[in-house]
Amino acid sequence: TLALALAVAYLLAFPVHFLDIAIDGKTFRPISLGVPLLLWAIERWESGRPKTAVALLLLVLLAKEDYCLVIAPLAVFWALGAWRTRGAPLSPAAGSSTGQLNWAIGIAVGSVVWLLLVLLLVIPAFRGDVPHYAQYFGELGGTPGEILGTAFDRPGLLLAKWFSPRTAFYALALLLPVGLLPLAGGGRLVVAAPVFAMLCLLEFSAGESPGQPVIPFHHFHAPLVPILYWAAAGGLGRLVERGPVRASHGG
Repeated sequence: TLALALAVAYLLAFPVHFLDIAIDGKTFRPISLGVPLLLWAIERWESGRPKTAVALLLLVLLAKEDYCLVIAPLAVFWALGAWRTRGAPLSPAAGSSTGQLNWAIGIAVGSVVWLLLVLLLVIPAFRGDVPHYAQYFGELGGTPGEILGTAFDRPGLLLAKWFSPRTAFYALALLLPVGLLPLAGGGRLVVAAPVFAMLCLLEFSAGESPGQPVIPFHHFHAPLVPILYWAAAGGLGRLVERGPVRASHGG
């Protein structure tokens, strides 16, 4: 019953419905295709099917390179899990813990290489310019190089943007529709940290006030959605597991 309720909450959540920067029903964003594919890839990995998970992740990366920002930390999460359980028996389909560790490391490295390849070579070659979304980082810079340079030269500027009411509002806009359950998901929510940190730096208007909130009404937050609900499922499972323990102590 709880699993069904979580699935319904996913289908009704407005961050899922607003994966379009122009809310007019006329624009289809391929990045939306990565949301169910990433959820499916996670399910296949946790079911002991790493090869199928890798195939699905390749499709996710074809939806948009932004997914690298969640696939890389997700693979690190998987690698840590495989390292902790090394030597433990696994299903024949899953192979050994060492095999899973190697798969996870390969996924992490491959996603980072793919991101750099797309940003530095593929997009400039076809577009003739830097990625268009680099312009949304305001005073941080207009190219990937400028943004990285600002991050090193003026770290206080990034910290001021991250630790602000604007960021807190954005976090609540993402977490409240899922009942704050991802907060109980342990390390799963950490997987979303890189892409969330990036989203908190975006400015969609040149005259935007630093205090103006960011709301998940555009397609850039698509990579966050699968991780939020994966973390929510983990949080829900942990809360359910604690229930009988408390009841037994109370009885």
